[in-house]
Amino acid sequence: MEPPPTPQHPVCGETRPVSARKDLQGRQNIIMTEWGPWDHQSPLIRRIETTASSHVYDMHRLPTEPRITLTGPNLIWQSVPGKNREVPCCEVISQEPGVHPYTLNVVAGDYRRSIKGTLVDASWKVTFFNWPKETDPREQLEDWRKLAQGESAVSLETGLPAFRFGMGGPSSLKLSPELTKAKIGPDHFGMIAEAKLPLPKGRWKLSALSDDGVRVTVNGKALLDDWSWHTPKRHEAIYEASSDATIEIMVEYFEIDGYAVIEFSLKPES
Repeated sequence: MEPPPTPQHPVCGETRPVSARKDLQGRQNIIMTEWGPWDHQSPLIRRIETTASSHVYDMHRLPTEPRITLTGPNLIWQSVPGKNREVPCCEVISQEPGVHPYTLNVVAGDYRRSIKGTLVDASWKVTFFNWPKETDPREQLEDWRKLAQGESAVSLETGLPAFRFGMGGPSSLKLSPELTKAKIGPDHFGMIAEAKLPLPKGRWKLSALSDDGVRVTVNGKALLDDWSWHTPKRHEAIYEASSDATIEIMVEYFEIDGYAVIEFSLKPES
């Protein structure tokens, strides 16, 4: 195959590809945003870590030392060291269990950014297990659920059930020594995650990205339900809390084969 012809017209404008700058060469310097790769020139704030009780943001190329304010109940923020000492990091921390919406305001010279987030501070019991083909959850649901109580199932405590397995399985994530040792592979595995959440009065959006089947129930009622074999798909539903109350929430998920992901989130509807 012949190489493409050389363009006959000059390229307008100026380009500064990251790979052409020696100090930025290497895959470790490719930082993705929702709009594509970061240009390493404009300011960038991104969340780099999520735990059961905190969110951590790092702040790149700010013109001056940032002034940070946080609005939201039962929350504080603090500066924390980052992997790159030249990049300031900010951690938003929950002071008590619950669902805490917040706004993080960052001002640095003429640069201003308001970041809205929701910190879900709850301990989830997550159980992973393999299932044989004769116990297909689409046909043998109760038998499939019983496998979560079996000797080969592995349970652990974690934050929101949000796992990108890719072409691996639960054991590949190394979430605990027991799970790694269990060697739960990439095909025919299940997950059941349960938690009790103190939820303020209001309308709340539940979202689940899954490949394959997912079902989310609140106080025993299914609000999200796509119990099928499918490619990555996002589902959303609204739960209306008529008063402040603690809800019982369960996320059930199964994987058949191929790429696998389950990411559950909860935030105010607005």
